Amino acid sequence: MPLWKALATNSRLARKVVTLLYTKLKLRPPRELIKVPVQAELVSLLVSPSPAPYPLQKSLTFGGPGEARVVWQRVSLDAESQGGASLRLAPDPPQGPRAVPVLLQALGTIYELLYIREYKATVRWAFAGILLGLLTQLHYLFELDVVEGMSDYQEEALEAKALSPCRTCLEALKGLFWTTNYWEVFAHVKLLRGWELFEHLETYTEGVTLLARAMAHYDCEVKAVLGQAVIFLKSPEERDNIVAILIITEFLSGQELTQYMSRRTIDSFLNLGLNNPNPLVRAMSLKGLCSSLMQPQKVVLLRNQLTGLLDSFLKPQPQDLLGLMEILGDVLHQLGAQGVGAVSVKMAQHLLPLFEAEQEGVRGGAILLYGDVIYSGGKKFRQALKSHAFQALVPLLFHLADSCPEVVTKTKLTFLRCAILLKWEFRKELFSKLAWGHGPGAENDVFIYMVESNFSSYHQFLMQALVYLDSPNRCLKLTAMKFIGGILQDYFTDLCFYLKKGDVKTLKKYFEMLKQDPDSVSRKFYKHFSEDVTELSQSHDASSQLLESSTCLTVVQALSSPPSCADLLLNEHPTPAHPAIRILF
Repeated sequence: MPLWKALATNSRLARKVVTLLYTKLKLRPPRELIKVPVQAELVSLLVSPSPAPYPLQKSLTFGGPGEARVVWQRVSLDAESQGGASLRLAPDPPQGPRAVPVLLQALGTIYELLYIREYKATVRWAFAGILLGLLTQLHYLFELDVVEGMSDYQEEALEAKALSPCRTCLEALKGLFWTTNYWEVFAHVKLLRGWELFEHLETYTEGVTLLARAMAHYDCEVKAVLGQAVIFLKSPEERDNIVAILIITEFLSGQELTQYMSRRTIDSFLNLGLNNPNPLVRAMSLKGLCSSLMQPQKVVLLRNQLTGLLDSFLKPQPQDLLGLMEILGDVLHQLGAQGVGAVSVKMAQHLLPLFEAEQEGVRGGAILLYGDVIYSGGKKFRQALKSHAFQALVPLLFHLADSCPEVVTKTKLTFLRCAILLKWEFRKELFSKLAWGHGPGAENDVFIYMVESNFSSYHQFLMQALVYLDSPNRCLKLTAMKFIGGILQDYFTDLCFYLKKGDVKTLKKYFEMLKQDPDSVSRKFYKHFSEDVTELSQSHDASSQLLESSTCLTVVQALSSPPSCADLLLNEHPTPAHPAIRILF
């Protein structure tokens, strides 16, 4: 470990080290040679053999919440070095049996360096090369059927276990995004269970597509990764071509790539893919050539189609809502960076009521699509969509307790995307609780992150939650009671200050309904908080009377004396009314 940190002090040398490491991932040893014993010692490929090397170290550390990793290293110092450790780089990549330890060493060492703070800037610099190297290496290991330790891996296990080559590759891929602070990409894929797609060859391409889509959405090293993907598209290896074209086609939909590369250049390498012997590469190349970025005239046609599809929501009983939402999502994706403009606000308005649909599939589909819609309006409609996303916070929070696990999974992602859009302070901590949190403690933390990130909005959250006290869905009703109880208990003073007269009447009406509720839990909730509601009503009435008396007195005094010069000046630039006055009148 000290040697690696010493190397990192020289940025030029550190870059050479990392570059050498990810180029070693291109080694392709045969299957019968790559299955080495778990106990095999990994000797650093970056240094020459030494008569007195450091001992093999194997330890368990944590790079992110629930992320366990096994660290392998064995290093040697050059006795003739001056001012610290020096590095003697290995010659050309070895072939045959010698390629096996080199490949595993490179894989394990990259995984190690991801979590060394001194290498953070260097890893960020080499992000694109490491990413493409890990993706293609994982595909190669699948081809060899070296999949031990993939399906039985437990992310939250605390015991130290040596990772198999395939699992090491996948964990390094995940760690690359977490340690370079592209946690939004990691979170997006995680909450969609996308990392699990990388555990099987049959779903590998779906995983790459989902990952590339998230990278495009969060603008994660798009320019650098695009450059590497173009190089890999020209590679003679089929797996390189597959990974490259999957990334490029997703970038075409999610980013305005012409800021990095001309349309003519993009067109040339996509046409190159049309002649590829692999059918998937040819199909994805054609898809890229048909994208709205390469065919700008499609934008108007797609937007017109979107407007027509939205009319289907207005029908009394829309047919096949699931199919309709799937088509809408596909159109949104095809428009990509072009956006959908004002239609995005209408879509958000239509989707929000569907959160409460009886069919689980409709609920989940509407919630997931909503997360895409709030990002589809472009700069012009961003503020309007932010306002709408704020209205969706309470419904989304409650559906985190939905009776359907699939709906809960989709809600977690959309809830996080709302938090990112609204720029909450504790976004990363929120993701950790959504991904790994369990029980009342995690629920309370999510509640706090939401409420404290929206200071002075407690009364609005309360009013949005009240309608769920009349919900036929008992799970949502109980969740609403817990939320309302927390607001009344922790933010009572703020409610006294911000609630309007009509709000208090509405609050009393919903509470009176619970008094006669056949459910014993509802009646118990009423008894526990009825005094708080009564006190809110009384304090509001008292405040109103005080303000009325004060206003009358001020009016009488004003009428009984002529205005002074100072009063006239103040009337030209009136002082803003106190918040309580603005709200109560």
